[in-house]
Amino acid sequence: MKVKLQSWAVDGNSLRTRARRGGRVALKGFEYQASHAVHFVAQLLLCEEGLVQVRYEGAQDVDTMYGDGRQVFIQYKDTPEREYDFEGVREILHGFMCDAIDACGQPADVSRLKNLQLKFLLVSSGVVTGIEMLRLIRGSYITSLAKVLAKKFTYLANPVAKYVDRLEFAKYVVRNTSVRLSPQLAGQQHEQEILAFAKLVMFGVPPAHIQASLDSLKGLLAPPRNLFAGDAALALKGLPDFHPASGRSSLSLLPSENTFHDVAGVEREFRDSGRVSWAAIHYGLDTLRDRYEDIHSALTVMGRRAAVVLVTGSSACGKSTVVRRVAWDIHRSGKALVFEVVDPQNINLEAWSEVVRLGEIACKPTIVVCDELDSESGILEQVRRQPYAKVTVLASAKDEHVIPSPFPVHVSPHRLNAVSESEFNRLVGETGQPVRRANAAKFSTFMRAGDIFALSLALRGSSLDKIADRTLTRVNQLVPELRSAFLCLCVCGIRDQGVPRRLLLRMHAKSEHWERAQAEGLIFGEVGDRFRSGHATLAAAILRRTGANAVDLRMQLLQQVDIAEARERRFGLGLLKNGLGEQTTALASFWAQLSAFAEALANAGDYLDLARGLEIFDALIGAGLSQLGGARAKLLAAMGPDRVRTGHDAVRFMNQADDYAVAFPVVARVFAQPGISFGRNTFMRWVIDKGRGYVAQQREAVSINLRWVRTAGFPPSETTKLVNCIEHGNPDLQADAQVEFADVLKVVLEAIPLPPPNAASWELLYAICEAIGHRIRDEALVNSLLNRLEQNFDMVKLAAHPELLRRLAIAARLACGEAVRERVLRLLVFSLPDVAAAQMLKVYLALLRLVPKADMPAVLAWQDRFRKVDSAQAAATADKFVKALPAHLQPVS
Repeated sequence: MKVKLQSWAVDGNSLRTRARRGGRVALKGFEYQASHAVHFVAQLLLCEEGLVQVRYEGAQDVDTMYGDGRQVFIQYKDTPEREYDFEGVREILHGFMCDAIDACGQPADVSRLKNLQLKFLLVSSGVVTGIEMLRLIRGSYITSLAKVLAKKFTYLANPVAKYVDRLEFAKYVVRNTSVRLSPQLAGQQHEQEILAFAKLVMFGVPPAHIQASLDSLKGLLAPPRNLFAGDAALALKGLPDFHPASGRSSLSLLPSENTFHDVAGVEREFRDSGRVSWAAIHYGLDTLRDRYEDIHSALTVMGRRAAVVLVTGSSACGKSTVVRRVAWDIHRSGKALVFEVVDPQNINLEAWSEVVRLGEIACKPTIVVCDELDSESGILEQVRRQPYAKVTVLASAKDEHVIPSPFPVHVSPHRLNAVSESEFNRLVGETGQPVRRANAAKFSTFMRAGDIFALSLALRGSSLDKIADRTLTRVNQLVPELRSAFLCLCVCGIRDQGVPRRLLLRMHAKSEHWERAQAEGLIFGEVGDRFRSGHATLAAAILRRTGANAVDLRMQLLQQVDIAEARERRFGLGLLKNGLGEQTTALASFWAQLSAFAEALANAGDYLDLARGLEIFDALIGAGLSQLGGARAKLLAAMGPDRVRTGHDAVRFMNQADDYAVAFPVVARVFAQPGISFGRNTFMRWVIDKGRGYVAQQREAVSINLRWVRTAGFPPSETTKLVNCIEHGNPDLQADAQVEFADVLKVVLEAIPLPPPNAASWELLYAICEAIGHRIRDEALVNSLLNRLEQNFDMVKLAAHPELLRRLAIAARLACGEAVRERVLRLLVFSLPDVAAAQMLKVYLALLRLVPKADMPAVLAWQDRFRKVDSAQAAATADKFVKALPAHLQPVS
């Protein structure tokens, strides 16, 4: 696929401004300009205003590039003692003219100016004098200024022979040059550092590490280079492990283009392994699929909302490639924050919440890329927990069933099917190879199967078998000691499964051999300290060409699994699960090894591990391996309450428990641990659904989760479920339970930020209103809620949220006496004139619930008017209504 790489309108070596000498000079004598450059680099982190690249040329120059193609070349002149008239800036403007000329080619084609998106900015501390400078600042008298500028202009390196063309370049520069006056410019270095300081704090750098991070960012400026968000992120110090820029989180920023190898090396890796790297996408080595536009459009239309865009299809159809192409193009546009899942099994609440937070701060669409999504991926659980978080997941999977139904957010599925004629023609054009009639049948087979990888190889005169043979030859030549272990990697690679590095080192202990295999592109490292082979179809071809027995290889790996280590234990379970249905009966001769694995699992496994093991052994026994009955019995016997240790264990235990009263202490013990976050929402739902009649257990569950949400900073999703447990739990509460739950709601009410910063926090506020009105009915809580609303909302803000007013009115009607009802009523009356016309009837009907019977006729007389109110008369109608009310119902000014 031919892609237009983002490039500067003028190469750094071609820039003609007088003082461009490089970053080393600048850092010695131009600290002011460097501080401005650092501020721009800090803005890269959240793509502010679409910023995607910064170039620091040193001395007086900082250049910025935006995702929509705009570029701004900036010159700083820190000369407060000078006065600048038009003649005084002529040299600077001539430099800008040279840049515009070079941007139009060599020799320069003046017609390219109409599509040029290059602008110039002069920042000066000097005093501006003369009418011509005022005209330049105002953007007036462009032609006359251009004529003055075009005189005496020469450019020997790229000469423009015709005066009329020189005049056009001069007009372009005058039209696209801005002047920013900044008195006492030299003294503003500290201000720029404060701005950069603030950017880093918002991004999540701890205050104690800000100065070190600023120094590190400044270090990026020497030698001069192009800088991307990934470069800035790598330079930051002290980020917590869960931060996507830390390099240690399960979610990560996309890499900087500066980290990519040369295009030849990337192309060789892409063709020989089928591995789809970000570098391969950047260099356009992929082939554009017809569904690209639909998927890109679906993602763009989502904007800032919770959703899943799912790309499905058979193996080798290009799912991963399309997902990465769409994500990379959006990332390069600067229109969204794009992250990728690098460790899908270990996505925790902190990592997910940090991505959500960054998206909220940037106020941009937030996209998380997840390749090969499966039902056990932690990302689905995070979306379930925070369905109001404005994050769109862009994922690939073999089929749509990987996402359970119903799912709390919108799912937009897109399937890649057969390769179309247009896709085939694009492939032919990219390969540059003639299509031979003799190969037509083979091509047709690949096209119908949607196997674009094999089709691409065939068009280049190659095949999976040829690459498999070449790969095996390289293994035998470069790392013959790893041949057996490499085939074990391939048997896992068929199912896109990585293998723990420490397990492979037990198979072959010399790490230098593994390092060489990785350096040669024979194997690839993954987050989570795992290795994996190349593309799944290539792994299958390698096994086919060697005639290796897949069951044999799986058993070799299984015997190396250290059951005591959780990641290896789960790898072993995945290994067996992936092998089900593939020569299952061939496992009969390995029944002793399988029994030994089951016995070790029974001794060390957590409850969920045991449950998964039981499912696997049930399937094996069902396929005829009856000799595994004893192993199954050991797994079943080991599934006691003592094995319920993690949130994942607790969720499975709750789903399987028949006796709520017996199961509750087991589950409560798990969630009483402050380090457990997964499964808390499920715990609350379980208490609501199964805990009727068990008030003591409900109180304990609420108390447990209150301690956790308080420690975690009251995350909206878990806190809402806690409030829901109070509202929807046991209906018949004793007085002491009522008081206890009222205290809980008061704690939550005092902690919630107002106005709520996001949809999840609004949902929490609504849930508090519902719990107060429908379950606790505590007048003091309504008063506390009113106090907080009056402290944090003015009437205009309050009127903008009629749903809050409606829920507040319901809570007051159900929970309060006459005095507090009147207080709420006056609040609604006071806000009514500022309510949008379309919502005015809703607020009127809400306040109607609170009107005393004696005053009801006077208020009901206005109902028909509010039903028919239009936008032009809404405010006036509301004002008349307020004035017509009895004095005791009117708001107190």
